Order: sequence, then C-alpha cells, then structure tokens
Amino acid sequence: VRTAMVAAPVVPPDTQGDVEGWVVDVAGPGTGGGRLLIAPYDIQGLAPDQIPDRIRVTVGPDKLVAPGRYIHLRAGLSPPPEPASPGAYDFARDFFFQRIGGVGFLLADPEEQAGAPDAPIGLKLQMAINAARWALSERIVGVMGRRDGGVAAAMTTGHEAWLQQPDVDVMRNAGIYHILSISGAHMAIVGGFVFLFTRLLIALWPWLALRVPGKKVAAAVSLVAIGVYLIVSGAPPPAIRSAVTLSVAFLAILADRRAITLHALAVAALLVMAFQPEAVIQPGFQMSFSAAA
Repeated sequence: VRTAMVAAPVVPPDTQGDVEGWVVDVAGPGTGGGRLLIAPYDIQGLAPDQIPDRIRVTVGPDKLVAPGRYIHLRAGLSPPPEPASPGAYDFARDFFFQRIGGVGFLLADPEEQAGAPDAPIGLKLQMAINAARWALSERIVGVMGRRDGGVAAAMTTGHEAWLQQPDVDVMRNAGIYHILSISGAHMAIVGGFVFLFTRLLIALWPWLALRVPGKKVAAAVSLVAIGVYLIVSGAPPPAIRSAVTLSVAFLAILADRRAITLHALAVAALLVMAFQPEAVIQPGFQMSFSAAA
C-alpha cells in the first residue's frame, strides 16, 4: 500500500531543458554548492503525466532560492542513481519513497517568475512552513555569524547551507558529524529538558503543585514541544521515528502507564512500520530501536 501511495513518475535519462516550478525547500549542501528541492510545474519535453512530483537540483552556493518562490531554470536531469555496487547505498530506493523523480544540475541560473499558477493546498502549507524555517535559519546566522550560526541553524532547522567545509571535515574526522543531523538525540534533548523544566516550574509554585498533576502537565507540554520541533526541523525520517517513540512515552504518562517499557518501544516501532514500512531495512531505524531496547 505504501509503495502504491508514493509511486510517482521518474524523468527519462539525459533530460535537458527549461524547468518551471516551486522551490519546496533548500535540501542541504551538495557537490559544488547547495541543493534545491523543487515541485516542477513544467519540464521541457515531458508530458504532464511524465513530470515527477519532486526533483532535486544542485546549484551554486550563491544561487540558493528561498522556499515558496516560483522559478524558471534550465537544468540537466537524470533518474536518481542506482547503487554503485551490489549492496551499496541505494539512492533511487530512498528517493522513490520521498517522491523525488529526478536529480540534476543547473545549465542556467534560476530566475523568479511572476504570475505563478495556483499551487495545491498541501504544497502551499509545506512551502509556508519551509519558508518560515529558512527565515529562522537566516536570522540565526545573522545574529551568531556564519560559522557558529551555521552549526546552530543545522541543529535547529536542519538547514546546512551555511556550514563551513573545514568545520565539517574536522567533525567528520572526530566522528561527531552525526550530531548535525537532527535525529533521536535532538528530540530527546528537547523533550527531556522541556519535561524536566516544566515539572520544576510547577514544583516551585506550591499553590499550583497542590492543584495540578505536575508530571502529566509536563508530559502534555513536552508533547507540544516535540511536535513544534519536528515541524521546525523539517521532519527528517530519523526525527519522526524519535518523535513517535517520545510521544508514546509521554502519552503513557498521561494514561497512568509506565513510560519506559518494551511495550512502549514495541508500539512506537509498530507505528513507524505502519506509516514508513520502508524504514525497516535502514540502519538508522535498526540502530535507534536496538539502542532504545
């Protein structure tokens, strides 16, 4: 069912020409620049039923366009790459489930277009959220500076466009680059600190502490906090898995059940597998649930 739901067209090999569409998000750094995730409206040479749901185009670092803009560009596109060798990472498989049907590079700079066609309501909402995330990232970098702000933005909104290559190399060599990828640790920090801080505030106010169940109020506030952080972070799959696991724990507290049990972990795993069954063979899924178990 999941495969049928996400199935979308894939561009033919060596597709080149004019592309018009909406910038859905800035998808992070790529070779020689950044990447734009685009919802194409028209691709030269392709019939409407051949146009992918999403394409990803590598652009220069100074050619990034904020989410929500309707642009025109010339690009060379090809299907997502198959594994380079048997058992290697399968970009095509992951991109299939993300509904990305083409990857490529610029042949001419993107230009913002006036008179854009009306976008579907779901795409409008997604672009509005991503535009707010991008604006927040720019604000963080503007206040903290490009180097520190780039790291802060990556850990807050998931946007890695401002990361400095020397810093990235140092973190990779030190084996800690994964902390920039929003996942379980980030969700646990946000959910855990909000939970503890809320319980502390309630405990410090005796009148309130005697009248409300502090632990349940803290769990409810934490549920909201991880939901907001999930949206702000761009909801990458590892963060979704962690948010589900934490939500099950906080809901267990609200239902007067034990939060830290293998039953709760099993419920979280079942929920993830129900909505993202493709996750079961991903190392992130296996490592997350193995570590939690």
